[in-house]
Parts: sequence; structure tokens; C-alpha cells
Amino acid sequence: MQALFNACVHLRRVPPAWKKSTTILLPKKGDLSLPCNWRPIALSSTAYKLFTKCIAARLSTWCEQYNILSPCQKGFTPHDGILEHNFVLQQSLEQARLQRKEICIAWLDVTNAFGALPHSDIFEALTAAGTGEQFVDVIRDIYSDASTQILSGQSTTKPIEIKSGVKQGCPISGLLFNICVDPVIRSVQGNASAHRVLAFADDVCLLASSPAELQVMLDSVFAQFSALGLSLNAQKSHSFHFCGAPPAGTRNTNFTINSTSLHPIVEGDFHKFLGKPVGLNICPDYKTFKDLSQLAADVLGSSLAPWMIVDAMLSFVYPSFQFAMRTAQFKKEAWASLDKMIKESMKKILSLPSRASNEYIFGHRKMGCIGLPPALRTLIFTDWTPSSNFSRPKTSKSPLWRFKT
Repeated sequence: MQALFNACVHLRRVPPAWKKSTTILLPKKGDLSLPCNWRPIALSSTAYKLFTKCIAARLSTWCEQYNILSPCQKGFTPHDGILEHNFVLQQSLEQARLQRKEICIAWLDVTNAFGALPHSDIFEALTAAGTGEQFVDVIRDIYSDASTQILSGQSTTKPIEIKSGVKQGCPISGLLFNICVDPVIRSVQGNASAHRVLAFADDVCLLASSPAELQVMLDSVFAQFSALGLSLNAQKSHSFHFCGAPPAGTRNTNFTINSTSLHPIVEGDFHKFLGKPVGLNICPDYKTFKDLSQLAADVLGSSLAPWMIVDAMLSFVYPSFQFAMRTAQFKKEAWASLDKMIKESMKKILSLPSRASNEYIFGHRKMGCIGLPPALRTLIFTDWTPSSNFSRPKTSKSPLWRFKT
């Protein structure tokens, strides 16, 4: 395989079979009778995916070493970008409240972002970034005469030539997209010391200190994305205007993209950005928490052997808690009640008396204990609420982290 991959790089060509793929459609939100609410995922040969995984790893390392991508872009990077962006957004809202200032936010929906980029723009962006002629030629050959067949039910369509966009499901597609849109992200951020844009691939969030500033940013992003062949869907984009000055609350301000109004987020309403609801005076959706609790209860109430239950809790149940914990979506009292339920159930499973020490359940395995991580204690150590003493994620190199608590 190594010899084959080296030959592909040296000759700047890939086997014709690698250019063929089968595309499956995965449902998204909304009306599934509309093609836009299905996500196309390209299934390529294993050899092709291994090859693109190798060059994607080298491209990622190169981008990190030479700061090719804006620090505001966290998609497909070796950073905990979802957590970072959610923390920045939360702190920005908290600072506006404490300092009695305004903050205007827009979440943009890019229509068919990965499928609309012209191939010529991809090659030009790679050249401008300095990836080198050899690398650009390899990518150009990958997309030259590329085709896919749509798998639907038990049949496939005839081969369809891929004339634009990157292949969703290809290991290198995310980085190619990031490099293409990076000039737009850098243009919006400019030389500002505070965050003005938070990007996670095609999920873009704009932050401004006034309505006029946000509207200028919207117009600029619309023009630059249009030049790349990308279009913004105003009907699926959202805006949020908060004022910390009395009377503190949301303001019903109209923001537009190409003369079409964005959907405003009012008090009590929210928009999910990278999985976390954002808004003012949001009522937590405890349905998700109940689902997590039910998952734990199902495992604890199963007929599995005790050691299998412990393994399932560590492998499946506790990892499902992490995102909700780290983004502070539920109160600590809720996690404490979940801890109590798990603790009591584990004592019954292990035939321990109710007065048995909890340390045996939550203690480290090296000490002969079960080793379940207590949810409440884990939450405290990963607390990203405004009252935490958080400074900067270990994975982040962004110079924009200037929040102090």
C-alpha cells in the first residue's frame, strides 16, 4: 500500500477505480420529501479512503504548523472546537449582560455547502494557500472524471459526473472546504481582538456589538460566499439581538440576507449552535436528560453479568453524558439525582448493603474499586459555566482567548 500511495503522489495520478463512488442519502431534519433535507454520503473504495486519510493527516499537520486556517475555524481540526465555540458564545452573552452592552448574533445556513463549491475554486484556494503544485495536481486528478451512483433501495442510478463540490464522507473533503472558505472567515474577523466569527466548517456564527455592524457583516459574507458559488439560506438562518441595558432582554431587530429577513430568536426561544441551545431564559429540554437516565436504567436493569454491566456503563452510558455535561445544559441537581440512582442500582447488582461506602463504586480500579466516574464530580471538573475558573483549552492555540473570570 505504501508503494502504491507513493506512486500516486509521484505520478500525481490515482487509479480510475478510485474516482468512482456510491452515494447513500441520510435523512436530516425537516420535510423528507425535499431533496435538500437528505445528506449525501459518498462510499468510496477502502484503498482510496486510506490514501486520502494519509494526505489529509499531512495536510492537517501542515495547516496547524503554519497557521493556514483562521483560529476562528474549528471544523475538521485537532481541537475541541464545539466546546470552545460554545464557551465563547456563552461568555460573550454573559459579558454583554454584566457590562450592560449590546450583542447581536447571526447563525448562517449555507445551502448545499459541500456540494456547491466549484472545483476550480478548490484548486485556486489550494494554490493560494501554498500547498504546492504536486499536491494540487493530485487533488485535481481525484476530481477529474469523478462519478458517483445514487443508491436507493435495492437499485442504483447510472453514473453521475461530479462537476462541483467535495465528496461528503471523503477524509480530505472537510479540509478542502475549510481552505476554500478561509479567506471569508479571515475577512470577517479582521484584526479585531474579540471574536467576530465562530466557524465549524459550514456552521458559521457572526458576533457584533451593534445591529448596524452585524448587518454589514451579513452583507459582506453574502457577497463573498456568492463569489465562491455558495448561497446563504435566510429562511433557515437565525438572528439574536440582546441588550444588557435596562430593560435588559431581547430586541426585535430585523436582519436581512439579500433583502430576506432572518428568523429572530425572542426571549424563551432558542437556536441550537453545535448541539447546544442558545437564547435568553431558555427552559431546559429535560427530554434529553430523561433519555440519558433511561439509557443508564436500561443497562443497570439488564440481565447482563455484573462485570458486563460495568463495562457497558463505562463504554456506552458515561460517554453519552459528556456533551450535555461539558456544555452545561442541565443543572447540577439533575446530575446528582442520576448519580444517586446509579449508585443505588450498582449496590444492588453487587449485593452490597445500602450503607456500603460509595468509594467502592466510584473509586479507581487500581485500588480494587469498580471505577465508575461520578457524574456530578465530573461535571464540576469540566464546568464551563461563567462562574468557572476556565482560561483556555489545552488544545487551543487561538490568540483570541482573553476571557477572564
